[in-house]
Amino acid sequence: MGARSLPGVVGPYVRIQGWGVRLPAPSIHVPSFAFWLLGAALAGLALLVLKGGRDKPVNRSFALFTLGLAGWVLGIGGLAEGGLPQTWGRFTFASASIVPAAFLSFAWAYPTPGRWPPWGVRGTAWGLGGLLALTSLTTRLVIQADSRLATPFHRTSGPLYPAFAAYFLAASVVGLGVFLAKWRGARGLQRAQLYYLAIGLGIATAGAVTTNLLVPLLTGRSSYSVLGPYFLLPLVLLVGHAIIRHRLLDLRMVIHRSVAFAAAIALAWAAVWGLLLLTLSIPTGRVALPVGAFILLAVTALCLSAPVAPRLARLVDAYLLRGRPDLDRALQEAARGLFRFLT
Repeated sequence: MGARSLPGVVGPYVRIQGWGVRLPAPSIHVPSFAFWLLGAALAGLALLVLKGGRDKPVNRSFALFTLGLAGWVLGIGGLAEGGLPQTWGRFTFASASIVPAAFLSFAWAYPTPGRWPPWGVRGTAWGLGGLLALTSLTTRLVIQADSRLATPFHRTSGPLYPAFAAYFLAASVVGLGVFLAKWRGARGLQRAQLYYLAIGLGIATAGAVTTNLLVPLLTGRSSYSVLGPYFLLPLVLLVGHAIIRHRLLDLRMVIHRSVAFAAAIALAWAAVWGLLLLTLSIPTGRVALPVGAFILLAVTALCLSAPVAPRLARLVDAYLLRGRPDLDRALQEAARGLFRFLT
């Protein structure tokens, strides 16, 4: 087995006997389109929550929180593309600056407004967040230079970067503490909602803060910043699950079965592709075809096949708490009712 190149295709390819498809040689990298998809998912979640209650502080704060995360992810996606590093770097930090303040406001408001954090703390957080966002966009006091994520990601931090880090860490710790305190005192449905939120927020905070804040702060390098946005994926999935199954934020979603099928196929595709990337066991063959496209075709064909499709449909209906109508039973009930009416 040896590496070679195909005409018109960038990158080495490897041939393995027994496969009829030629795919790229395995390499761990983060495709830039993944950032755009995750950013779009966060922005869509923010708009959904805002549409469900524009007049509610909890909906507004959560929408601002997820919009800030979406801007941060899209900024890293722009850096991954390699163009305008200074512009994308400033946009990334400006978006991240509003996340802690919005997180504190959401922790205070959900599920009901509490005593902590008081307005003075939340107002101070919003003031610092707005000031840091404006400073990041217009000056080099927070961030001075960014380079491509494809290479070791070096960054020249400005004199206000330690203040940014302290603000972000303090707000994150306080917000998570408020959530845990509310979860311990909650019961029933609110406890289940807070449980999913706390897990998603805990994973996102611990992972993203470590890779994108603590490591650069301690080492001066951002080699692992490319991994930070992916710690938000559990948050998106858990919040979506809580909305569907536990009516998080009093939102009610009507999901068509075809949309649920598409989501199941997408999740299966992402799981298979991620597993292959981690294990470096991507099969190769003769025809030039992107790895993702090949896996998507295979997963789609499997999910729509005769043995799998009915079982997948039952799983989707059970998850969405929706059953299929029993037409025979409905017809019998209608006939009995008509007979009683006529007699």
